[in-house]
Amino acid sequence: LFLSFFCFTSCTSVDLSGRSRELENNSKLKIKTEFSECSPIYENKIRLLFNSSIEKGAKCLMRFGSDRETDALALLKLVSEKTVNLSCDLAAKYKSVAMANFQTFPGISIRTESLDALDTTEIEAMLFHESLHWLNYKHSSGIDVPYLAEICCFESSGIAKSKSRKIACPMLSMKPEEWLTPEYNQKFTEVLSNYGRGHVALETAWHAALEASKNDTSFEQSFKIIFASIKSDSRGHFELNSDRKFDAGFKKTKAPTHGIIFGKVVELSSDEDLRRDAQAYISGLQIRFFSEDKDYDKKKIEFLSLIGQSIGGVLTGKSASVSDSWNKASSLAKDVCSKLTSAELDGVKHSLSMTHLESFSLKPKLPTKVLLGWSKICDDLP
Repeated sequence: LFLSFFCFTSCTSVDLSGRSRELENNSKLKIKTEFSECSPIYENKIRLLFNSSIEKGAKCLMRFGSDRETDALALLKLVSEKTVNLSCDLAAKYKSVAMANFQTFPGISIRTESLDALDTTEIEAMLFHESLHWLNYKHSSGIDVPYLAEICCFESSGIAKSKSRKIACPMLSMKPEEWLTPEYNQKFTEVLSNYGRGHVALETAWHAALEASKNDTSFEQSFKIIFASIKSDSRGHFELNSDRKFDAGFKKTKAPTHGIIFGKVVELSSDEDLRRDAQAYISGLQIRFFSEDKDYDKKKIEFLSLIGQSIGGVLTGKSASVSDSWNKASSLAKDVCSKLTSAELDGVKHSLSMTHLESFSLKPKLPTKVLLGWSKICDDLP
């Protein structure tokens, strides 16, 4: 462990003059860094680039409204009051070159052998991205400030392609609730797909759809969110061909669980185009599978979409539809439930819990086995 005690070796001055009343009495911000497991060469390089990343990134965020100005000031305050812990010990099992480290908060773990392939602006962008996680920003939930700032605020030949930057910068001004809209997810997927991170955007769309479904009784908004993301993914995680059928690449997404929402759309939506798209997607999910057991994967997609259609029937009072979907889903449960991932189980549990009480208040009488079976469709449900 190496601790730099003196500001001429461990501190940088970031110019804050004229940026905020809160800091107007301290026009130069001192950033103190502490290093571990770093060679002197990398230590000096990382210190300089971290310091410059904070200065460039904070000034950039100040241009995009009050929320981003709050972020910039919060980050500047954090690094002015606490020692930043930078370690060169990121395990090879992680694909990232750097990761925010909350065990040494505020900290960042770095894999130095990967730095040589990056130019200085790429390293600055990466370090600023990780530092924004200290403000509790996460991927796949809310406006993704770390990625949008990385792409917007740091321009070089290797990153922030011009098309992505033009879209990403205005998105930094979006309000927090806008991540639950198809428009945000369409733009975010386009930005990250061009940037080689399309799978992150697809994950975001999935989480946004689940969140939106809590107040979306028709489930059309939830479907529109996912559909907007899928259509904007230019790198082929999903592909929509001219026949409106989907060819799905699953490995980096939670696509199988989408069957729940899509099944609801098929049953509930009054929009014929949406119903057609949802049904086409359910059919397309069965074209390509990510495990060696294609028979199981096909059953899983059918099982999840049938649950969605059954729940849709509950919400609309279509008891015949509920019974038919439920019986079909029940016949698949034995083969499917024990193999569902925790994420898929969460999706099932969320959907079932949303409609459990409503099912008892419907005027059409539903089969007792359906009413009692909601929480028992999978014995493994936690």
